[in-house]
Amino acid sequence: MNKALAFALGLSLLCWFTFAPRNGVGLHNDDAQYLLSAQGLVSEGRYVDLSLPGHPQQTHFSPGYPILLALPAAIGGAPAAKFLSLLFILGSLVLLNRLFSKTLPARLLTFLGLIFASQPGTVYYSSVVMSEAAFLFFSLLTLNLNVSKPDNRRIAVLSGLTLFTSLIRPFGIFLAAALAFDLWQKKRRPASACILGTVAIGMMLYSAWNASGSDTVILSYSNEMKNYISAFKNFGAFISIWFSQLAGYMTLWATSFLLPINLFPWRVPAPLALLLGLAATGLAAAGVVRTRKDKTLRAAAIYTGLYFLAILFWRARAARYLFPIIPFLLLFSIIALKKSPRALFAALLAVNLAALGTWAKSGTLPSFLPPPIEREAFEWIASNAPNNAILASEKSATARLHTQRSAYPLLHGSTPDAIFSYLLKRGVTYVVLNPKQPLLHAAKGSSAEKEELARRTKTHNILAASPFLERGYGTPGQITVLRFKKSSKHYTQAHRKFRDGMTKFENKEYAQAAAILENAVSLDERLFTARYTLGYIYLQTGRLKKAGTVFLSLAEAFPGVPIAHLMASKSHGMANRMVESKAELNKAIESAKQTEAGIAEDAAALKESISLYRTFFGPYPEEDNADSDL
Repeated sequence: MNKALAFALGLSLLCWFTFAPRNGVGLHNDDAQYLLSAQGLVSEGRYVDLSLPGHPQQTHFSPGYPILLALPAAIGGAPAAKFLSLLFILGSLVLLNRLFSKTLPARLLTFLGLIFASQPGTVYYSSVVMSEAAFLFFSLLTLNLNVSKPDNRRIAVLSGLTLFTSLIRPFGIFLAAALAFDLWQKKRRPASACILGTVAIGMMLYSAWNASGSDTVILSYSNEMKNYISAFKNFGAFISIWFSQLAGYMTLWATSFLLPINLFPWRVPAPLALLLGLAATGLAAAGVVRTRKDKTLRAAAIYTGLYFLAILFWRARAARYLFPIIPFLLLFSIIALKKSPRALFAALLAVNLAALGTWAKSGTLPSFLPPPIEREAFEWIASNAPNNAILASEKSATARLHTQRSAYPLLHGSTPDAIFSYLLKRGVTYVVLNPKQPLLHAAKGSSAEKEELARRTKTHNILAASPFLERGYGTPGQITVLRFKKSSKHYTQAHRKFRDGMTKFENKEYAQAAAILENAVSLDERLFTARYTLGYIYLQTGRLKKAGTVFLSLAEAFPGVPIAHLMASKSHGMANRMVESKAELNKAIESAKQTEAGIAEDAAALKESISLYRTFFGPYPEEDNADSDL
């Protein structure tokens, strides 16, 4: 082990022991979701969350990281999963040293390792159940393998590693493109084609599986592009969006390299932050230019450039997405500054350590558990809600992890019908409202944040004022737990039968499922999913008249639920009542257009309804506008 690596590993472990909190999961919803997905792979042997029967809903998280977590999570739970992140960071330091040992002199290699090891983001991601550390490790492992002269066996391994890296985070496709170009330039064209082909086929298969469940991430990509296309029609607006994104990413790059403040209470004026970001990016670009003839760095340079350009168009919070290329940006910046005095690098290292000290002293992130007031709400649910309770929360995975109850995300609709239809058709019995929940995917003060806060406020006001809900815990304005009022004295019995019926349905025991669900619906007619599943069973088993009766009554009982109107339209169509069928289709389309875009099932119902309308009645009025909402 060389001195540079020993210093980097030692400092990384020292920072981890000194500054990194090691208790708890659930501060973010994502860390809880990763852990639950990994545990589900072991306990249930599947990576799917079912929603409505016939409409499987997959989690939008890529499966690579949960696969890595599965064994540690099964053996040691959250502590083992968090320790795995530390191992990935330490492994990344080893691979970083190995990859660049022939490019940098020992002095600069030492500074690269020390600065990256002491980065607040590095310490942070070594202590949390998130995919960043794993993605960085496998990216560096792949680049290391690419440096050695590849034979056929190594090309196969390289292709597999690149695909797996892409399944940890889809940004890995940029790594595949960089490796393919590098191998092409080395006259290894079959190897280049092998990598591209493997990753393309693997990602297409994964995307097909993902899209089959009307994955919400597909909708988020679609809405993302729609926003940019709409803005591009007004060139001035497009330039404004692009530069606002540029400012955000430049700021993050500056704060990750020159002033690491994105996790800490320090503040820098926006214009100054933008200038610092542009300067830092200019340094990295200068380093790339300086090493343009170095073939060992070509793949890393291309990957860094593609990744950095791509995230300029990603309208989520940038800190998380930028982290995996921080060591590469640091590398090229250090190359550009390699003739600078040691004092400069020592100052950068001191800034990192000062930031970590500020973090520890201020207690900005004292643990990765949810805030105390949120934990108290979950503890109240765990103590007071029945075991078969179904929750809705903006942090659904965290709620599920801390209460051991089923939980759905609380999505925001534009109308009370849309909100309540979403809750009722999932059998939700408790709603967790947290008006002060921070927005993790919108920059502070941005139009996206204002829009999301407005939707959330509207939803919270509608739910808090609803006569169907009563407060079980908390005070208005703070985190509150609302519960649906019991619709009958048989409420608990109805839900128990509903669960039993759904188990029979999932096992394809349709006759028994139908009998149990009929009983559940007779006890509580509010059970949307039980009624829908009953109609679906009748449809699958050829009892069309009964199916029609169920779906028509469902549409009457739940106006504004797109899938109910769609199935009612099909029922009218099977009975050759085309006027009524057309009317229900119109209701399905209009109600789906009003529903929050993030509700994947309603978007799927909108698409199917328009397709059905075209087939039987010709072009749908305002068809172009309806399509654009997809």
